[in-house]
Amino acid sequence: MKPLNPTPSQKTNSTFLNDDYVEKPSVVTPSNTEAKNPPNNIPGTISLESIIRPGRINTIRTDEIEMMTDQPLGEGSFGRVYQGKYKNKDVAIKCFLSPINRATVEKALNEIVIMAQQGHAHVQNLIGIVMDANIRIVTELRQGSLSGFLPTNHVGMPYLLKYCQQIASGMQYLHGCGIIHGDLAARNVLVKDQDNVLVSDFGLAQICYRSNGVPMPEHFPFRYCPPECFDHPLFTRESDVWAFGVTCWEIFTHCRMKPYGRKYSGENFCNLKIDLEKGHRLKSPPLCEGYIGSPVYTKMLECWHLRSEIRPAFYELERFFRCKLVEIENED
Repeated sequence: MKPLNPTPSQKTNSTFLNDDYVEKPSVVTPSNTEAKNPPNNIPGTISLESIIRPGRINTIRTDEIEMMTDQPLGEGSFGRVYQGKYKNKDVAIKCFLSPINRATVEKALNEIVIMAQQGHAHVQNLIGIVMDANIRIVTELRQGSLSGFLPTNHVGMPYLLKYCQQIASGMQYLHGCGIIHGDLAARNVLVKDQDNVLVSDFGLAQICYRSNGVPMPEHFPFRYCPPECFDHPLFTRESDVWAFGVTCWEIFTHCRMKPYGRKYSGENFCNLKIDLEKGHRLKSPPLCEGYIGSPVYTKMLECWHLRSEIRPAFYELERFFRCKLVEIENED
């Protein structure tokens, strides 16, 4: 049986594992706009019962699970995902790479709490957790992320519309539960099968106790964030909508291009905010042409409106893509 913990050579000094995440700008948020966090008085000894009703989460013993490979399947905001076995079933095991300190425990428990609440066809659900020296989240193993699936699989317009509709449906459900995702991107959407995708990776997700949003972590996915996130370190429902627009753009490029390319990599990331405020936007993908594709790009632009209150809600986005899907199916 392979060890559950990543080896030292697999670890990194950075919590975030690619240049999609940068340290948030040093902006002090006024106290009257701070969003209330989920309970932050978690002691050194983890007590899930203080967060969720007993019996709600399946606790898995270390000897019940087996790591199948040392090579990660993917990288998330706070860790890596590995393939494993649990009760003769293929599973995905998320291992947190940061030292197990108070902050890591809070992040892990927050993600567990959110996943344990889910019950939607297009949101990833939790199998259980492994808790000893480290915390690991166990979920069903899927085919991989959309960002890995689309470049190598030729799927047509009906599937692309379906994926956008399903993501919007999952996000509508999350927002209805008071949850802000904070890291929506094609890399964080899992492929269940060719017909179904799941919103996943709740490492940055938080339960929103107030209407104005939730605090950002120390690093944020700047390519997927609206300009207001560069000024005020809050994720909101409206910033999730902006990220959805970028995710749709990825889907309609078959995830073969990085949003904005390498133009804003490294220390240049703040220039993205300046350009967005000037009206610069991701260009229309070639697939977004014609009477079906053109309205899709228009809807992306609505998601990227500078005024957050004008951006569409997810119930509107779900309905739009569902109607487009019906239109194209009626052509056949």
